[in-house]
Amino acid sequence: MMYVLVAVLVSAPPQALDIPDVVVTPGRRAQPALETARTVQTIGSEELVRAPGSSLPDLLETTPGVFLQRTNLGAGAPILRGLIGPQTLTLFDGVRLTTSVTRAGPNQYVHLIDPSSLQRVEIVAGPSAVLHGNGAMGGVVHAVSLDPAAEPYWGRAQLRFHTADLGGGGSLYGSGRFGDVGLVGGGGFEVDGPLRLGGGDEAPLSELKAGGGLFKVVWEPTPGLDLRGTYYGQVIDDAGRVDDSGKGDVRLYDNVDHLAYLRARWSGDVIRSLSATLAYHRTEERVARAGCETTAIDEKTKVVTDLERCQALDPSVITKRTETEDLVDTIGGDLGLDLSFWGDRAVVQLGAEFYGDLVSSSQRSQSKEDAGEFAPFKDAARGSFSDGSKYLSFGAFAHSELVAYRLAPDDMELRVGGGLRVSSFSATAPDVPELGEVSYDHTGVVGAAEVQLVWPGRLNLYGTYLQGFRAPNLQETTVLGDTGTKFEIPNPDLEPERSDTFELGAKVQIERVSLTVAWFYSLLDGTITEEAASYEGAETAGEGQKPVSRRVNAESGHFQGIETAIRAELWRFTVAYSMSWIEGEIEMADGKKVPPRRLPPVFGSASVRYTDKTWKAYFELGVDFAGAQTELNPGDEKDPRICQTAPYSGLLQKDCTGTPGWASLNARVGWQFLPNLRADLAVTNLLDANFRRHGSGYDAAGVDARASLTAEF
Repeated sequence: MMYVLVAVLVSAPPQALDIPDVVVTPGRRAQPALETARTVQTIGSEELVRAPGSSLPDLLETTPGVFLQRTNLGAGAPILRGLIGPQTLTLFDGVRLTTSVTRAGPNQYVHLIDPSSLQRVEIVAGPSAVLHGNGAMGGVVHAVSLDPAAEPYWGRAQLRFHTADLGGGGSLYGSGRFGDVGLVGGGGFEVDGPLRLGGGDEAPLSELKAGGGLFKVVWEPTPGLDLRGTYYGQVIDDAGRVDDSGKGDVRLYDNVDHLAYLRARWSGDVIRSLSATLAYHRTEERVARAGCETTAIDEKTKVVTDLERCQALDPSVITKRTETEDLVDTIGGDLGLDLSFWGDRAVVQLGAEFYGDLVSSSQRSQSKEDAGEFAPFKDAARGSFSDGSKYLSFGAFAHSELVAYRLAPDDMELRVGGGLRVSSFSATAPDVPELGEVSYDHTGVVGAAEVQLVWPGRLNLYGTYLQGFRAPNLQETTVLGDTGTKFEIPNPDLEPERSDTFELGAKVQIERVSLTVAWFYSLLDGTITEEAASYEGAETAGEGQKPVSRRVNAESGHFQGIETAIRAELWRFTVAYSMSWIEGEIEMADGKKVPPRRLPPVFGSASVRYTDKTWKAYFELGVDFAGAQTELNPGDEKDPRICQTAPYSGLLQKDCTGTPGWASLNARVGWQFLPNLRADLAVTNLLDANFRRHGSGYDAAGVDARASLTAEF
């Protein structure tokens, strides 16, 4: 491992970090990024406009400290400090997007956030349970939408085109103020064709269509009072998934997301902020599955008879069709009170939040009859979940920060802080097969403490103790059936998972050089993981005879890692480098010690950029890289996204060695050739390398030119 670290540090040419001066996610209030006692990365407004990606997953996969898993083109699940799915929290303007059916693993929900609707994205690494509640164990991804108070332009239009999939898209947003009322609104779309992979192959069923929009109105009737209403909606159509097509299983995903919220906020002197939010969130997921003809190669294993025709969804080789629909309606909200005393030397935050999910789920299927025609669809007794399942969560917290000692107004400060949260959860699911009604509730208390030595604008040395807490969700406790690479059975006896994390970090800003480095160690208790199981006396089940698995609480475990990023501006050049290393181990109830699922390898990025302010142009050359990952969980060894004898064969390797390391050379250039018109071009994977990110379901795109034309008026 040390050899890999040294080799990467020496060989990688130095991605510039786009870090704004103020962030809101780490402390639920506006703070200078340098002064937060957390590892926080951002994608700012400039990078959102210039970036080569057309989706939020595209942008996250080049963000320091974020490792991205992508099962298909419509998916993109961030892994923060080794944790994924419901173990990380996704927010939109502070409103929870993570629900009780968020899959405990790779998913596509982050892809439902359109970057063109955003002002910035903030990523906080590590447990944030006290301030942000359930699920914020690995960290928080917070998308902050466009705001009429912050946008200086009346409109922005953008057109995009990329060559690897001969696709493209566009967006149009406008904002303005009319007295004490501000408005912002617009929308965007994306249409992608088949993806060309490194080396020239084409990813099957990689076409994709997406679109949506944002509308926000802000009313400030008096100084200090802010009333706003926001609607955001996004659609993804026909996102194909073929990672398990070697066993004759192909899927198409359609997702629809609606979010609406009302928020009132008042600010004063001692009461810096008093806010109340009421939100409604609806997620719709429809999955169309095709089962293709298979051939038995032994008593336990079947493989697809005609892979190419199966992936093309040729009706002649399809023997069964299944359609599943899962709907989640969430009503929730929060209250927040921020108090400031002694000239901001003491800050006290109090808050409470409530979210309730109502789940609707259905499934129907049809099979081919002897004559070769499909029989009519028949409704199943149950969908992915029990129809009418409910999940309720409530939390209340208190947090404070105190400047304990100040040498002088602009010199060193010793700051201490901490807080507590009480969280309560309850779930009910009727008619769970073989179990009847499943009902459970959990209550947990978590705490946090921090100490900082801060020289404002220059230095921050910090140490934190952070606890994480997450109650099992409905996907883990009640799901029954084929969920992709396995056949899952429910476990209603799951207990919450907890973590205790110690972190030491430093942030330095000296003239034009900035450095951040953090070391963390997380102790895990009751981590929800997977183990082999049996269903109806068999170790495999379902149409594709997938291995049977169920979620269980592990006995204990740990993660530890190092994250670092450096940026230096030298004359017209900006040199940047970032690297993340993490290792972990899970101890099962039987005493066996195994690596966590989808443990990220060493990964990072580096770049050098030349900027000419006279011409308003820049040129950047950089590399993204990852080391090999050979530390595999038993579940990884049964996952065709990681272990297979040949692409899409459906046969798992007996001696799988994991995922090889890789590097991708990239170039970017941009020019604002008119006062309100700019062009940007990014050419990624210049050497057309063939590689795969660990745990993903397809290889990365080959050489890809991504061009955009942006007008602001």
